[in-house]
Amino acid sequence: MKQLFLISHDTKTAVQAGSGVAGIPSIHAERIAALNAFLTLNHQKSIIPVWDDDDEFEEILDTYTFITVDDANKSIYSNETLG
Repeated sequence: MKQLFLISHDTKTAVQAGSGVAGIPSIHAERIAALNAFLTLNHQKSIIPVWDDDDEFEEILDTYTFITVDDANKSIYSNETLG
């Protein structure tokens, strides 16, 4: 199973969006708050999907700030605040 991440070169941020099995991506419901935070921060910016088996993935891990579910749940993007 591969993990799917969304990244933005403009803001140097990334978020784990979900995973994929047999090439079919799936978004994890528990990641909605982190995805909302990422998409709001990167509104009208280029967003690129990256699989964890991508050759450049290690470089991304070292240089990008990841928006985590825990961070998002402590912000205005939490499920309780939005829903």
